[in-house]
Amino acid sequence: MVKKILVAIDGSSHAKKAVAFAGDFASRYDASVKLVHVVQEDRIPDEMKELFEVEHLEKPPKRAYMETVGKKILEDAKKELLGKGIKDIEPVLLVGDAPQEIVDFAKKENIDVIIIGNQGLGKIKELLIGSVTHKVFHAAHCTCITVK
Repeated sequence: MVKKILVAIDGSSHAKKAVAFAGDFASRYDASVKLVHVVQEDRIPDEMKELFEVEHLEKPPKRAYMETVGKKILEDAKKELLGKGIKDIEPVLLVGDAPQEIVDFAKKENIDVIIIGNQGLGKIKELLIGSVTHKVFHAAHCTCITVK
């Protein structure tokens, strides 16, 4: 039985389709939905980290901006699911390597199904670097559904 659904979103058109699909899927099973957006962790040189400390800055401006964008993406997705009658929705903003964060969170939360948009990488590029979707599918402990 499907009780917990994780929807990995990044603001792309495929992610928006994944949210729409997840809304229909969750309503069918009366499942809870965790909306997950991952902000890539910045690789900041040590000298810059020192500058942030000296200037008492909490986060690099780029990361603060990306977190703000991530929160907006989560907010929009939550509104769409509320419009579909889904009541148990939790937006989650994570920081780090997207595939690893998604898989770890899914395992920790005992997620039954991960729904994720297809990023549309070409075959050659996917072979060279892989896609978030591909990596999640291979590492996840649960059923994964890709949406195009």
